[in-house]
Amino acid sequence: MTRALGVFVGVLLAAQTALAAPVTVTYPQTAYIYATASGILRQIIIPGQGETTIQSARSGETIVVRPSGSPTDEASIRTAITAAIGKAIASDHCAVVNNGTNKVTRVTRCDPALDAIGGSTLVQHPLAVSGDTWTGGATFTRNFAVVNPTTNIVEQLVSLSIDAQIPPVGRVLYPSDNLKVGDHVPVKAP
Repeated sequence: MTRALGVFVGVLLAAQTALAAPVTVTYPQTAYIYATASGILRQIIIPGQGETTIQSARSGETIVVRPSGSPTDEASIRTAITAAIGKAIASDHCAVVNNGTNKVTRVTRCDPALDAIGGSTLVQHPLAVSGDTWTGGATFTRNFAVVNPTTNIVEQLVSLSIDAQIPPVGRVLYPSDNLKVGDHVPVKAP
């Protein structure tokens, strides 16, 4: 049975649907598809023994067929893509931001130039997680509780950039979730 191993998490809808000429991949060949501009790996194709599969790259994608014995792990393929595009591969870690609230609803692996999710904006950022707030560009904030490590008491709640989580001197940051000032949090002193 043919196995097409996608590298996506979540449901993505292709923003562009024009297909390139179909390519035939016959066992023991393998193939991979990557975003031509960003280098983001989109799919690895491994036909089953004795099988042939026909694959097409969408607009903005490149398909590469590899001979028998070629590595099929992501790291080896990413190395080949980096050599092909002549630059570092862009991050495929994207926040799915609700257009109404600017809250990150989940993260997924995708290329925002090629993919879309209805009612949401896809923003590349390696540290974004569900619950963060997008403030524009590549900037996200996250809610934290400032905790006194001696008393383990929440002293205040703050919203900080996810790229610069620096606690006040002598205090510890703790993910705030549903915490409020005065709550007791089990933290270790810095």
